[in-house]
Amino acid sequence: MNNMQEWQDPKAYDVHLEKPVTVQPAEKSASLVSPLFKAPSWLQLIVVAVVFCLLAYGCIVYTRESSRIATIWIANSALLAVLLEAPKARKYLFLAAAYIGNVAANLISGDSIPVAAFLAMNNSIEVLIAVLILLRGRDRVDLSKPSDLLSFFWAAGIFAPLAAAILAAMFLHFWAGTGFITVAQTWYLADALGLLTGTPFLIARLSSFDKKHELEAIRQPAGLLLLLACFGSTAIIFWYSQQSLHYLVLPLLYLTAYRIGLLGAAIGNTFLALVSIIFTFQGHGPFGALSADLETKVILLQLFIVTSALVSLVTAAIITQQRRMRAELSELTRMALTSSKAKSEFVANMSHELRTPLTSIRGVLGLLPQVLSGTLTDQGKSLVKIGVANADRLLRMINDILDTEQIESGKISVSLKALELGPILDNAVDMAHGYLPEKKITIVKAFEHPHLKATIDPSRLEQVLFNLLSNAIKFSPNEGTVTIGLKEIEGGSKVRIYVEDNGPGIPDSFRSRIFQKFEQADSGDARSKNGSGLGLSISKALVEAMHGTIGYQASAPTVFYIDLPLEEDQQDQYVANTDLKKYRTI
Repeated sequence: MNNMQEWQDPKAYDVHLEKPVTVQPAEKSASLVSPLFKAPSWLQLIVVAVVFCLLAYGCIVYTRESSRIATIWIANSALLAVLLEAPKARKYLFLAAAYIGNVAANLISGDSIPVAAFLAMNNSIEVLIAVLILLRGRDRVDLSKPSDLLSFFWAAGIFAPLAAAILAAMFLHFWAGTGFITVAQTWYLADALGLLTGTPFLIARLSSFDKKHELEAIRQPAGLLLLLACFGSTAIIFWYSQQSLHYLVLPLLYLTAYRIGLLGAAIGNTFLALVSIIFTFQGHGPFGALSADLETKVILLQLFIVTSALVSLVTAAIITQQRRMRAELSELTRMALTSSKAKSEFVANMSHELRTPLTSIRGVLGLLPQVLSGTLTDQGKSLVKIGVANADRLLRMINDILDTEQIESGKISVSLKALELGPILDNAVDMAHGYLPEKKITIVKAFEHPHLKATIDPSRLEQVLFNLLSNAIKFSPNEGTVTIGLKEIEGGSKVRIYVEDNGPGIPDSFRSRIFQKFEQADSGDARSKNGSGLGLSISKALVEAMHGTIGYQASAPTVFYIDLPLEEDQQDQYVANTDLKKYRTI
C-alpha cells in the first residue's frame, strides 16, 4: 500500500483518487481486462509489472505531494481483476510480475529494500487471499450473479484487506514504531474501498444480450435522465450542501442500477466516488463540513461509498439475473410451443395413419364369423373374438390420445343443446353391454326422472358415460352389478348422473391422481385390463366444458357422478371450438 516514509510521520496523510472507469461495450462475455490475454505471454507479464509499478508509484507520489490520507488504493484492485480473469497457468506468473513492479515502485519512492519488499509482499498476499476465496472450485467470478457478488464483497471487502492490514500494522509497528491501530485502520479502509469499487467494473462481464439491453436503456430518455439526475444531485449535494443530505443520492443510484443494470451501477458509483472524494478534501459537502479531523471525515466517506457500492451492485446483479431468466424463459417457452406444435402434428398424423388401417382390420375381423360361418372352428371363432376386442381397445386408445391432444391445444368442439338425459343414458348403456362380455356384468338403470333436461353435447356425454361404465365393468367382480342412475339434487337446481359398482374401491394413494393423464390404479386383478389411463382426465375436461362437475365416492361401493345444471330454458346453444385449456387437469 503506502511506502515507509509516509508511515514515519503520522501527520503525513496520503490520498489516491480513483480515475473514473469508463465501461465500454464489451465483446460477448468479455471483461475490460480480457484484451490483455490476447497479447504474447512475455508481453502480458511486462504489461502487468509496468502497470502495477505505475499505479503504485502514482499513489505514493500523489500521496506525498498532497500530504493527505489515502482514501482509495487502486493498484490492488487492478491486480485482482487481472488474476480473476487470467488463465489458471499464468495467475502466479502475473502475481510475481506485479510483485516486482510493486517493489520497484517502493524503491523508486525511497523505501529501503526490506521495507519495499515487505510492503509489496503484503499487497500480493492481500490479492492472493481474495483470489483463493473467490475461485475455489471454479474458473471465474460472474458479478452479475448475486451469490458471486456477495462472495466478492465478503472476500475483497473483509477477509483479504483485513489480513493484509494486520500484517502491515504489525511489521510497521515493530520496524518503525508506528501506531498499530492507526496503520491497520488506514490500510484496511483504503484497500477495501479500492478493491470494492475498482475490481467489479474491471471484471464485469456483459453478454451480448445484457450489453444490448443496458446500452439501449442508457440511450432511452428515462435511462439518460436517471444518469443525469444521479450526476447532478451528487455534484450539488457534495459541492453546495453543508447538511447531511448525502443519503438523497442513494435512491437515484439504486434506481439507476435497477433501470439500467450493472453498467448503470458502475457509472453511478464511479462518479459518486470521484466527486465525493474531491469535494470532501476541498472542505465541501456533508463530510467536508463535519466538525472532525480529516481522518474521521475520510473514514465516514469511505463507509458511505462502500455502502452505496454494495447495495447498488447487488441490486444491479439481481436485475441482470432476472432479465436473463426472463429471456431464457421466453426462449424456453418458444421452444416448448414449437415442440408442442410438432408433437401435436405428429400425434394427429400418426393417429390418423393408425386408425384408418385399424378400422379396416376391425371391420374384416367382424365379418369373418359371417363369411366363414360354416368353416370356422370354435377355436377360430375365439381367436376372431380376441382380435375384435383388441382392435376395439386400440381404437379407443387412439381416440383417447386424439381427444387429449385436442383438449390440450384447445381445438375440441362441443355442441351444447338442451336435451332429455334418459335417451343419452340408454345409448351409453347399449354401448357398454359389448364391453368385456365374458365378465357377465348386469347393468341396472335407476332413472328417477328420465325426462330431465340439461344443456349437453350428446355425443360427448355418451363418451363420458361409456368411460365411467367401462371402468365400473372392469373393476367389478365377475357376474357383478353396475348401476347407472339419474336424479335431481340441490332442491331441483341440478341433475346428477351416477355410476356405481361393487369393486374394491379406489386406493388411498391413487385418489389425488385419479383425474390426471396416464394415471391408473395399481389393482392387481384389473392391472392387465387397464387402458391408456386417459379416460377420466378426458371425462373431467368434457364435463367441465358442459358447465358440470365430476366427482367420486372412493370407498366401496365406488360411485362416480356427474352434476349438471338442470335445464329450464329450452333454447338450443352452440359453442364451437370451445377453449378447454382452462379445464386442463391433466
